[in-house]
Amino acid sequence: MLNSSSSSVIPTNAYILGNASYPCHNWIFTPYRDNGRLTQIQTYYNIKHSQTRIGVEQAFGKLKSRFRCLINPLTTSLATAILIVIATCILHNICEERQKDMLDDSEYLDNQNHFQTLLGNDNTREVANSTNSVRDNLANYL
Repeated sequence: MLNSSSSSVIPTNAYILGNASYPCHNWIFTPYRDNGRLTQIQTYYNIKHSQTRIGVEQAFGKLKSRFRCLINPLTTSLATAILIVIATCILHNICEERQKDMLDDSEYLDNQNHFQTLLGNDNTREVANSTNSVRDNLANYL
């Protein structure tokens, strides 16, 4: 998607880090090709480039882990996909600021079992299925 004309969509003084498969442009920085003759400065740049990319990749991994809808390509319109990504980033930042991780699977299952108990078993499901009683049970659970 990004090509040499893409510089018009990249804000001034903003850059993209790319791996060696991308061409180097004034808006996309790639590592120096290691032909065995890199200078100390180029080697240091490659190390810092790699460390930064690893940090970015870890951030994307954490975002995908927290919001599983981001694991696979979004099958929505571009406008909706943009809104989904923005919303997940905002929610992720809120979680990070509050230093609360999402529930792990065991906690989730425990909470699901506890919540199911609050809703009642199959014998009392008719009562629990009414909107108000489900809402009341949820309110009591919280």
